[in-house]
Amino acid sequence: MRVSVHPSRASGSVEAPPSKSWAIRFALIASMAAGESVIGNYPESGDALAALRLVGAMAFAERRGGSAVVRGPLRHGGGAVVDLGGSGSTLRMGLALASIRGGLVLDGDPTLRARPLKELIDALRSLGAEIEGDSLPVRVRGGLRGGRVRIRGDISSQFISSLMIAGAASEEGVEVEVAGPLVSRPYIHMTADALTAFGCRPTVEGDFIESPPCNPRPSRLDVPGDYALAAFYGGAAAASGGSVTVTRLPPPPPWRGDSVVVEHMGSMGVSSRITGAGWVVEGRPSGFVELRLDDAPDLAPVLAGVAAVGGGARLTGLGHLAFKESNRLVTVAEALRAFGAVVSSGADYLEVRPAPPRRGFVACGGDHRIAMLGGMLGAAWGADVDGAECVAKSNPSYWRDLASLGVGVWMHR
Repeated sequence: MRVSVHPSRASGSVEAPPSKSWAIRFALIASMAAGESVIGNYPESGDALAALRLVGAMAFAERRGGSAVVRGPLRHGGGAVVDLGGSGSTLRMGLALASIRGGLVLDGDPTLRARPLKELIDALRSLGAEIEGDSLPVRVRGGLRGGRVRIRGDISSQFISSLMIAGAASEEGVEVEVAGPLVSRPYIHMTADALTAFGCRPTVEGDFIESPPCNPRPSRLDVPGDYALAAFYGGAAAASGGSVTVTRLPPPPPWRGDSVVVEHMGSMGVSSRITGAGWVVEGRPSGFVELRLDDAPDLAPVLAGVAAVGGGARLTGLGHLAFKESNRLVTVAEALRAFGAVVSSGADYLEVRPAPPRRGFVACGGDHRIAMLGGMLGAAWGADVDGAECVAKSNPSYWRDLASLGVGVWMHR
């Protein structure tokens, strides 16, 4: 599907998409509980549905209205083959749970098959897991008991989250020592909070994480809104000089995470603030800024886009963008250049300088955030986005929501 976006002022109110990151964690942990959990505001995104497919092979899972119902405890997978699509979160964190009872073959699309996995598999094997293969597809036979493990922190925080979930499901628990720098640290705290919501007691102290054995309690809870996905609506307001209020976002957590986008947008000259109504973004950006995004890498596409409209920016701490759905150090730069921006990049940075703009053509290439970036900048300068249906991975309502804000969106099937 191709989407054409015509320059339009984005204004109005829109609900934040529910967070696939929280939803996947809730669904996986709920499968460990001996009873029924109900997860409200469950996303219809491709990644969140992949989590339910995996959970359904290890326990019971189904969608009921806008909720997901999950019933544990874990069982042997019976040899089921589970296609996880492109969901890296489901693969990495779900692999830990599959390693408890086993009986599953896990596979995914070409983007998922290309994402790093061996370091995690080696760590799970050291804890007793029997896994055939070092990359997808993998056959998981079970056997994970627990123990202590050391793992690199500079590839993906999902590796550490996976081991935390493994610890809660295992007989012995898991202690994790993180070697080297840890990227996306707030997602470790998100996993700890998700486990705590089900009655588990993980601890995170610097680069040492302990996840003891746990019998999670069945729970009823709601998936919160997602700041990183909502940022594309705020970005559309900034790009077009509009005014957008995003509702149904949670209060910023102590570990900040993607909620730092509120401050980062403000530092770029946009009026960006949390009010009783929600997150309000107004006006255009101005002035060059330098931002470090080690802990919030998913904000790089939208902030780079806002920089292209405003006074430019240097975004650093981005080395692990190479391991996302695409190599975003490359694909974000290519997308911005399509609109006329001047972009330079290195092993861990992007530098964006504004230039005379033009209508841009963006190909999704299997990366949902690249398509959303194209739509956001289309509100300023016009855009044609090829493969636009790829937004369904995280936010299938994206194009409809943009249109509801007054942005001219035309879909060509």
